Amino acid sequence: MHLTLRFLVLSLSLLPVDLSARLSSGRDSIAPLINPNSKNESGIDLHHPNISSNLQEVPYVYETLSNGTVRLTAQNNTGVEIVGDVIREGPLSGEIINEFTVQAGGTFVFVDDDVLPGITYLYVFEYFIAGNPLPVINLDYITPVATMPALGSFNLVAALYDDVYDVLRDGQTIAIENTNIQAEANDDYTGSVVFYLNGKRHHDNTYPFSLFGDVAGDYKNGRLKDGTYVLTAIAYPEKNGKGIPGDTATVSFTVENIYEIAVNLYPNPIRKNSMVQVQGPANSPIVIEILGNDPGNRSIIYQGTLDDTGRLQHSLTSQDLTKGIYILSVRINNRVIQKRVIVE
Repeated sequence: MHLTLRFLVLSLSLLPVDLSARLSSGRDSIAPLINPNSKNESGIDLHHPNISSNLQEVPYVYETLSNGTVRLTAQNNTGVEIVGDVIREGPLSGEIINEFTVQAGGTFVFVDDDVLPGITYLYVFEYFIAGNPLPVINLDYITPVATMPALGSFNLVAALYDDVYDVLRDGQTIAIENTNIQAEANDDYTGSVVFYLNGKRHHDNTYPFSLFGDVAGDYKNGRLKDGTYVLTAIAYPEKNGKGIPGDTATVSFTVENIYEIAVNLYPNPIRKNSMVQVQGPANSPIVIEILGNDPGNRSIIYQGTLDDTGRLQHSLTSQDLTKGIYILSVRINNRVIQKRVIVE
């Protein structure tokens, strides 16, 4: 189901919290305009006296292409300029993926190639029409499909815990220590992914497809020198990069292994209390987590910033932990450092 809203709102976060739950998935035709005498599902009167009667929606269409991408096309028939953005919310996060200005009579076309076939995404197509203070907000659930090997986003994986912790975005600066890079792929069509890192060829024949490889989902640690990298991934239907190539994805990133960051835990094993000591860039944001053997079993034990000297000491108690092995995960800026913790 498609939903169009016209009211005083500057942020999607101000929408009713249960709005998304009331929307159904899937749409691949031009969005119908709401009946002038009706109300939308949020109960907002689209013809409130404060809303201009000259406000006209822009017809648009989402198309799911054979390579698993999503194409949005909109025709500005309002007679004036429109300015807006496109937001995509997926399993990991929501983000603005495009900002646009379309002159009167112009056409807006955007292709989103950072999606994975079979996953349902919430798209928000919102814009302001010149001369009107109120935005038009359109929400649609779209599920990409593919009939060929297709790729989604590049993901950063904490190798010690085999946990995806962020999306690798174009132009991002990362620390690669203890991190692997996974290429999302539709494994029902993809038999292998060939990676080219600054021209050097790597390949992975099994899901999840990763730059530095894995054994049955147990990711290997990656190591790269400081510098700028271009990573290209190509999906193939057969092992070892054989067959007709499918989707291609490319990302540029910079590696800065900030080796002055240090994390110490003493004593380890923990019998009662231990001290976590961290050294890093001054005033940097830091999050410390304890990870169990279940991906959903994680607890934030500290969130804040390093002091003016780049130091932090935080007490860790075994009171709420049963005996066993855990992972202490420390994230500073875009770098994640993980250490094994034994509770006795």
